[in-house]
Amino acid sequence: MAVLAVLVFTNCSGTKTKVEPRVKKADAVKAMSADLVELPAALKYPNAIEIDQSGESSDAGINRFYIFQTDDSLPVVEKFYRQAITGLWEGVGFSTSRGEKAIVISAEDVDEGENSGNEGVFCTLIRDAQGTIGTLIYWQRSKPQTKL
Repeated sequence: MAVLAVLVFTNCSGTKTKVEPRVKKADAVKAMSADLVELPAALKYPNAIEIDQSGESSDAGINRFYIFQTDDSLPVVEKFYRQAITGLWEGVGFSTSRGEKAIVISAEDVDEGENSGNEGVFCTLIRDAQGTIGTLIYWQRSKPQTKL
């Protein structure tokens, strides 16, 4: 719980000076941490069991992590994520590695704008006896990357 204090001082001229309330740094970090966990709704697999979800931040940017399990088959989950990721940005660059029991999808915003390459998704899908387990990392860089 944040502790806020408002102090009123009287200076030599007799006028009141108001000191603005301060939010403790720990409370600001807690609020930011809650925002970090939020993944774009389009990237949450429907009717899945959420195993874990978290986020982290640094000067370089923000990473959001999502781990889930579903009864759906590997190809069904892959199709969902290809469509969901395609809908995130105007231009999407995909890279896919496919095996018999796993699919790894890497995608990023390749739009020609100034923010190109500053947002992306890394998704690993693994077939198991009950369906599919998925891990997703959604990342955003803080500053536009310079292209060489």
